[in-house]
Order: sequence, then C-alpha cells, then structure tokens
Amino acid sequence: MSLKDLPNELIAAICEIADKDALMALRLTEKGISTSATKSFSDRFMTSFSVFLTTPCLTRLAEICEHPSFGPGVRKLYISSRRITPHHIGYLEGQRDYLIKWYKNRIEEIARAELALQRCRNRYREEEALKQEGGATKLLTRAFTALEAWRHDVELSIVHDIQDFGANFLGSDCFQIRGPNATAYCLTSTFQPCLEAIHVSNMQFRKLDVSVRERSQDRTEVDFNLMSFSKTDLKRFSMLRSIAFGLARLTSHETVLSVAAIVSQARQLEDLHLSHGDKFYIDDQETDRPPHTQFLLGDGALQSVNSDKIKSLSFNSMSFSTQCLLELLDRYRNTLETLQFALCALRDGSWLEVISYMRESLPLLSTLKIYALFDVNPPSDYSTAIAGSRQVSVQGKKKVQAVLRAIIQDPLDDLLDYSQ
Repeated sequence: MSLKDLPNELIAAICEIADKDALMALRLTEKGISTSATKSFSDRFMTSFSVFLTTPCLTRLAEICEHPSFGPGVRKLYISSRRITPHHIGYLEGQRDYLIKWYKNRIEEIARAELALQRCRNRYREEEALKQEGGATKLLTRAFTALEAWRHDVELSIVHDIQDFGANFLGSDCFQIRGPNATAYCLTSTFQPCLEAIHVSNMQFRKLDVSVRERSQDRTEVDFNLMSFSKTDLKRFSMLRSIAFGLARLTSHETVLSVAAIVSQARQLEDLHLSHGDKFYIDDQETDRPPHTQFLLGDGALQSVNSDKIKSLSFNSMSFSTQCLLELLDRYRNTLETLQFALCALRDGSWLEVISYMRESLPLLSTLKIYALFDVNPPSDYSTAIAGSRQVSVQGKKKVQAVLRAIIQDPLDDLLDYSQ
C-alpha cells in the first residue's frame, strides 16, 4: 500500500507529526498529499517572519503574505529597527585598512573584511534608496493588504534584534550588524513606513509592539507621526488588544501624542505597556523635557486609555500626577490583574496614596513589579525616592498584599525579597 492509498485523516495525522524536511518532501508528491502537507507546513513553520527593510526582504514578505497557502497562516511580523550608518561603514573600513597595513600576509582575513565592507555598503545603499523613494511603504502595503484580506489576527513588532524571536528570517543574504555599536535604532525609517502602509491597506493588527534604544545617533530617527491619518482613519487601531511603546528620551512631543492617539482608539485593549524615556534619580533629573511638559504628556497618556477591558498596565520612565493615576486605577479596579511601575515620578500627591489605594481597592491584582518610584515636590521639582531602588517582582495576591503592606510601613527602605 502506498501513501496515497491511506485515508485522508491518516495522511493529515502523519503530516501533523512529520518534521520540516519530511513535509517539504511530501509537498512534492501527488496533489492530495501535497495539500495536507502544505497546510501542516504553513501552520507549523510559516507563522512568524522577521525582516530588515530592504527590497529583497520586503519582496519575499509580500509574496508570502499573498500566497494562498502561506498567507493565511501568518500571525507575527518582526521588523528590525537597526539601520546601517556611515559610522559602521567607517568602522569596517578601519578594520580592513588595519589588516592591510599590519598583516598583509593574512590574505583570507583581508578578503573577509573586504567582503563584509562591501555587503555593509550594499545594505546601506539599499536602505537609503527605500527611504528616499518610499519603496518600503509600497512593499509593506502589499504585504498588509494581503494580510487584511485573510482576516486573521496578526501581531506587528518593531524590535532591536530580530534573532531573539525565532521567526523565519527573510534576509539571509543581507549584511547583519555585529560587534561595535556604530548602528542606529530608527523608528522614522522603520515604523513610519508601517504606519503609512496601515493607512493605505486598512490593515488592523491585534498587537503592536514598538521600541527604540537610546543609542540612535540621529535624534530625528526616533520619531514618527500620524499626519496621514484622519479621525476616521485612526479607527484602524480599534482592534488592538495589546500595545507596547518604548520611546527614547529624545522622542518629540508629537511622537508621544501620536502614541496617545493610537491608544485612545484601542477599544478592545487588554494589555498596555508605555515608556516615555524620562528618567528620575534621587539627587537630580536627567531628561530633555522640562518637568512640567513631562507631566502633561504623562497625564495625557493615562487619559488616552479608552478600553473597558484593561487587565495589565506597565509604565516605565514616565511622569504623571497622582489624581490622573488614581482615576485610571479606579476605572479598572474590577479588571486589573497586573501592574508595573519602574522609574516613574509622581507629583501633586504621593506614591503612598497610590499604594494604599492599590492595597485596598484592587481585588484582582496578582502580579506586581516595582522599581525606583519618586515623589516630585513642586515648586522645586525635587524628586524623592520611595520604595527603595531595588527591583521587586511578585506574583500571587497574598505576596502582592505583603509587598504593598511593607511599602506603607517603611517606604524608604529597600523591600524584602517576596519573589520566593
């Protein structure tokens, strides 16, 4: 008996346990077996993809999203925010020149250094061409239009290092940055084309995760905007269930307001993670924003939350007023399960008020993470540490209550380790 004589149900079961190489071989057999093998291959190995913003990468992504067998299975897209800079090209030139000057006999090493330099230059030219000509937006629009047609839940993440996620990398022929930090982490050149493609394609993602590291050499590259979106267009963000934005200290006010606009449209939102990049220390403040502006932006971020389904809130390097924070927590007192505050400053009140409220009025709170909370006292805007500087992460309602009780009893002490 040959494989094609088996019942369809048995063939499907075989495909469910076959490894990747076996499935690829089965896809080359007769139509019935190939169909079952292709479906299993797509469901198990074609769900997540990571790309650089280069023409080959984005073309492959668009073709996969448009493919009738593979497109419906796509669930996660990871786009690297790392871009080649002239600094990195200069570093590779220096490496090559050093080898030529001092180690002329190391022919193979010199050849590898020359090849790396050439590939780096090629990727830099490719990225710059896409940026200038709008090619990234066009290719992303192709991909997003196809995904929207399949009507499945899809997540979009702008990430630092695409190797961390185990997704199918579509840029194996692209130069990959390794070693020194002469690279830029750019939102203007990576997330902005995604926003423009969302606008054109009407794509509605279910999860959005966007972050940029402080190490970008060009402060103009840490921003994005929603200038192309009308009030009606903003509804493209209405289906988001999870939002995470990690902004840099150099981010403009307009970018922070764009984040708040996206959050305000997410009526199905359950998980919200925000970082504005503002940092407070016990003896001084390190920020590019005047304190008054920081608090206005932070309050605006809290007030932008419109969903009635919030289960998890996380705030990092942000500033807000006591009243705004208490109002937000009170809105979700019957749904909130997870809270995280790190390097956050509070004014017109104190963290003790907030912590007392959390202990008394959040019955479902079962996960709590705290690190370096600060009370800021106008008019001097001098910040005072509360809850010590040690990070505390606890799970379980009883442990959460124990931590909150410890903070109230001795707010300036390093907390005991309740994580065990």
